Amino acid sequence: MLPALPPPPGHWYLASVRVRGFKSFGPWADAPLCSPHLVGVVGPNGSGKSNLLEAVLFAAGCSAGALRARALRELAHSDSADSLPSLPSLSSSPLPLTVDWVESAA
Repeated sequence: MLPALPPPPGHWYLASVRVRGFKSFGPWADAPLCSPHLVGVVGPNGSGKSNLLEAVLFAAGCSAGALRARALRELAHSDSADSLPSLPSLSSSPLPLTVDWVESAA
């Protein structure tokens, strides 16, 4: 068995999030995350910061309980809950996250 090679210098980062009918996000919301060095999300109260992060957790497969909800139905946007057949899931739709690789400067 060969020894494991160290990973190349660099790291993965979340490049964008596209959300549909999730919590406070209506039909479609795109959030390009412009920097691989992003360390926080800021904005006024009620602007959807927590919901954006919970959308990422939902796409990563976290349970409803981890997303401040008792049931998955509570994660649907109130205006779209009746019009959406179901919340997007990893098995029925593409992952709404774009992940990129950044090479570290040598």
